[in-house]
Amino acid sequence: MGDRLRTDGIVRLHAAAAIVAAAVIACASPPPPSPKPSPGVGLQATFVLANPGGLVGLDAQGNALGPIVDLPPKSAPSSPALDPSRTKLVFALLPQSDPVRGFGSDIQAVNLDGTGHRTLLQHEKDNVFYSTPRFDTTG
Repeated sequence: MGDRLRTDGIVRLHAAAAIVAAAVIACASPPPPSPKPSPGVGLQATFVLANPGGLVGLDAQGNALGPIVDLPPKSAPSSPALDPSRTKLVFALLPQSDPVRGFGSDIQAVNLDGTGHRTLLQHEKDNVFYSTPRFDTTG
């Protein structure tokens, strides 16, 4: 009986060690690459979700259609707003720290079809953050 308890304990110990090792490997592994944008995702989308993975188009049921635009690595968009002509989005983007301008956020725009991605307003020095771009409805 004593040998059986010792064997069961060793098996459990090995199983626990394997689970911990798998968890460590999973946490240490790099994240899978982000899917590349498909042309026109924004034109098909009912909603746009901004998260650290990018700007993602969602259908009416909230299912992800895919990324709208390819953003720089390790950047995070926020606060997307649709322009009055309903052809482009503006959003805040927190890129990696710039060696000249330091850490901060910019205001960017992209056409709904994923083309024309550009910076509208760039932070001018360290710790300047722009957020929540909106359009004046009066024009």
